[in-house]
Amino acid sequence: MEDRRLKVREIAKVVGMSSERVYHILTDELGMKKLSARWVPFLTLDHKRTRLEMSEQNLARFQRNQQDFLRRFVTTDETWVHYYTPETKPQSKQWKHAESPPSKKAKAVSSAG
Repeated sequence: MEDRRLKVREIAKVVGMSSERVYHILTDELGMKKLSARWVPFLTLDHKRTRLEMSEQNLARFQRNQQDFLRRFVTTDETWVHYYTPETKPQSKQWKHAESPPSKKAKAVSSAG
């Protein structure tokens, strides 16, 4: 099967069978499951190191003077704009054998707006 992202009804239409029969063959006869790609964090070692350093600096500032830290701490509303529409978890589903490991993909969080 070249395209493992096909839907059962698409396969059924091509082979001229009912969707229920195609699903039975895929799952019971061939032992396949439709699995989503597993989300994995997309942070490099540099990203992780920078986050750790910034967190340590903020913790030290907070421990020195809690009231001043909280008074000066500024938060903003962020808007994330993607240059493309990231693939959703259901869109990443593929037919795989039960013992096959799931695919991996970087997690992209779309903007709230």
